[in-house]
Amino acid sequence: MGRVFGLSAIGVSSAQRVPSISLFPGGYDADPNAVLLLKLDEGEGVRAVDYSDYGNTGEIIGASWDIGRYGYGLHFDGINDHVVIPHKPTLDLTGEFCIEAYVRVEYDGAQRIVEKPGSYFLGLLQKSAKERRVKFTAGIWTGGALNQISTGWDYGLLEWLHVAFQRDQAGYLSLVVNGIEDTVSAYTVDPPDANMNNIYIGREDKGYFFQGDMDEVRISNIYRAIPTLDPNR
Repeated sequence: MGRVFGLSAIGVSSAQRVPSISLFPGGYDADPNAVLLLKLDEGEGVRAVDYSDYGNTGEIIGASWDIGRYGYGLHFDGINDHVVIPHKPTLDLTGEFCIEAYVRVEYDGAQRIVEKPGSYFLGLLQKSAKERRVKFTAGIWTGGALNQISTGWDYGLLEWLHVAFQRDQAGYLSLVVNGIEDTVSAYTVDPPDANMNNIYIGREDKGYFFQGDMDEVRISNIYRAIPTLDPNR
């Protein structure tokens, strides 16, 4: 098994975090390459605090606090719950990137995890039959055209999964699930189009609301890992 995504060790104290507002160990630590880091550990209120250096705090609309993968997380009802993050130029991804989150999916239909409309998205496909399994999908718009990839494997509902969408230095797109590279694009693409649209967590601008739990949402301006396929899978 290849390299996996770096997560902070269990037992790291809140005093070692930047900013030091989470009382829960585990999950991501802040670093200079994160442009958005929502640990979702507030447990109350309507603000999703950004742990990155860029102050991209989001407004929680409808979603409720629940137990997350590490500490607290947010539960989305699939009807109208979401988080909105106002546009800032730092959220336009101009080269390598990694968009990732922990999700516990309850519904096997088309949904969005993260989307900046007209720029990039990470979400779930609508399956043709109710198999109680999901496929992840993601894409970027370049020159107004959508370049999209989807996982080759199916994944189960009601279990915590780590999913990441990446673009490497050469321009290849990939989807990584639980630290294992599932699929890579057959061709290279330019970086996503820049625009002034807000970022949505748990929906796209017109719908496709996420149903389930979400935790540790991070967007970075680097390619974070090069895992290999698991030959035993």
